[in-house]
Amino acid sequence: MASKEKQVCEICKNQISKYKCPKCVIKYCSVSCFKSHKENDCHQKLSKTDNTIINATESQELLTNIPDLGIEETEDRVLPETFQCLRENPDLLVTLENPHLRSLMTNLVSSPSPAKDMDRAMKEPIFLEFADQCLKVVDNNSQVKAGINVKNTG
Repeated sequence: MASKEKQVCEICKNQISKYKCPKCVIKYCSVSCFKSHKENDCHQKLSKTDNTIINATESQELLTNIPDLGIEETEDRVLPETFQCLRENPDLLVTLENPHLRSLMTNLVSSPSPAKDMDRAMKEPIFLEFADQCLKVVDNNSQVKAGINVKNTG
């Protein structure tokens, strides 16, 4: 996993941001910056289309940067085409707008004990919904590749 780039506070533009606004996900560095933001210009949430464009761009970047490790094809390996289906799935994009889910996923990625945190995350309804949606997309994609007729149940 690539190292996280330090991003500057979007309020004061002086310090490194440490937090994100739960409503609009703007990055800020301190309580005073958050209060200033909240009082002056906090907008509820990014529009669905703005968020989708950001997610699609970021996802495309991530997909193009996946190194070819010479790993042989196995039943459990997720192919790039399947990642494409995951990236474009409208139900997943809507679910990914949930700040609590984003927080859970961020914690998992940076966790010193991911197995323990994954067990905890799997007890969260929003995380289970997300995992089920991912599995449904992967399963449908696998069945399509195998030539099985799949109806869209989404």
